[in-house]
Amino acid sequence: MQVQSRTKKIIKSGTILILAIIVIIGISVGLGAIGLPFWPFSLFLFFYTAVDKSDPHKLKGTAISGAIGIAAGMSQGIVTQTTGNSTLGVLALALCVLVLGTAFIMGDVSWAKVFGLLLLNMITLFPQDPCVWAGVPDKGSMGWLESFARVMGSYLIVVFLFVGINAVVKRKKAVSQFTD
Repeated sequence: MQVQSRTKKIIKSGTILILAIIVIIGISVGLGAIGLPFWPFSLFLFFYTAVDKSDPHKLKGTAISGAIGIAAGMSQGIVTQTTGNSTLGVLALALCVLVLGTAFIMGDVSWAKVFGLLLLNMITLFPQDPCVWAGVPDKGSMGWLESFARVMGSYLIVVFLFVGINAVVKRKKAVSQFTD
């Protein structure tokens, strides 16, 4: 096998980046067109591909952990909205942090991964109105439940996308092993 020249490698990498940006912009516009935010999609995409290296064995744990992180991070707003009691909202968040943090520290809980803590931390560290998290900043009257549904919609799209990608890759490997 021939080693690529540095120039060819730079050109190839730059081309891949430009194509990836075009695809990501298309996905972002598409999600926006159906009223879903891009950030849950992109964070899972980047975490799963860069940190987990698209390892199919890590998909389930990362996906569940991320969903729990989002739910935990939004729990204060959701509970406050549904009960009308902000103290209960703070207690719900504290309980979620306690459960997720304890499970993570234990180290052997499949759904307690860094990704879930990252999302929990991001959502609680940067307080935003629900409409901002949902990617619709001009809809100030949006509540936490609607915001949560939109965020999880975007998140579930990317998770199912990778479930499909992993299934195709697995099938292709099985076919190529059978034909070799």
